Amino acid sequence: KVLQDLIDYLNQKRPKESRVTEAIARLRFSSDYDNDKKTVQTIFSKIEAHFNRTDELITNAFSLEHIQDQDRNREWTLAIGNLIPLSEKINNEIGQNKTFEIKRIHYQKSALKTVAEFLRHNKQARFEETNSKKWESVVAATLYKATELERP
Repeated sequence: KVLQDLIDYLNQKRPKESRVTEAIARLRFSSDYDNDKKTVQTIFSKIEAHFNRTDELITNAFSLEHIQDQDRNREWTLAIGNLIPLSEKINNEIGQNKTFEIKRIHYQKSALKTVAEFLRHNKQARFEETNSKKWESVVAATLYKATELERP
């Protein structure tokens, strides 16, 4: 009973989902701005663990892939909605300036469930700002679910 009361109390103290969504929307990562890199990696690690439903395999051995190549003149390309976790090997195989269709072929090689979830939500031929906003929403909602304490 005490543990259940503590979990209920802590869940009540969690920030509202809208605050989490707003905070995630402010995160940025690029080759010349990496202040948020660890935060983004932690978010994707937490989401991956949530999708795996166990802690059998917790890995931080991934790089951050810009789905649409990063471009300082297009702010959305630096946001978390334009990022997925990806093994460094697969990321390096892709290289620069590839179309989304080509990148999707490489993404299918990933064993990460977060990447599979991304692919499930993104079957279109091009990845644009509206797709980035949708993926950002999926990331925020999934993170919120992944951080909820469950009652025993």
